[in-house]
Amino acid sequence: MIRSFNKTQTALAALNAFLGLMAIVLTFLFFWGALAFISSAYSLPIEKEMRLWIALGIVILSTSTGLVGYARGSGYSELEDSGFALSFLDSSTGGSHYMGCYGRQVTGPAYLFSQTFLAGPIQIGRCLDRLKSRIPASIELENAMEETLGFARGKKAWHDITEYKGREQAASYLIRVGALEYSGRKGRVRVADSK
Repeated sequence: MIRSFNKTQTALAALNAFLGLMAIVLTFLFFWGALAFISSAYSLPIEKEMRLWIALGIVILSTSTGLVGYARGSGYSELEDSGFALSFLDSSTGGSHYMGCYGRQVTGPAYLFSQTFLAGPIQIGRCLDRLKSRIPASIELENAMEETLGFARGKKAWHDITEYKGREQAASYLIRVGALEYSGRKGRVRVADSK
């Protein structure tokens, strides 16, 4: 049970790390390309090496602030919750509907880019969370979890968590692996439905 859970967490962490690195590379390529476009469009003498360092600085800044935000509990946002929503437009008239259509041509891609820039730090944060959530593998703990799961199977559907005195660690790990369902509001547990 522990080995299977840890393998799953490690595989998902590797996937999160891959997706995070891909998003960071896309962020770098976007800013590097934007600087190249601005340099050529306005005939600014920005050398390639300088563009590289500016783009790298922006990526480092966005990744570090994204990781701090993730640690504080923020993540992806819905369009309606972001600053890109045009909620102030009343679409009851044709003119305001038309303005909304043109406005969304700007705010839609801007929202997409902002979520892509956030994806790197969020996925890296999820990778670290998954690696931290692995259960220490030991035969004693595995046996205690199996014994506690057998105890839970002998109970009614939902029962009080206080019945697990002396088995708290095994019960909490069973909740983590999904073998037990826990209702924090009622303080009750039950054996999870088999998938």
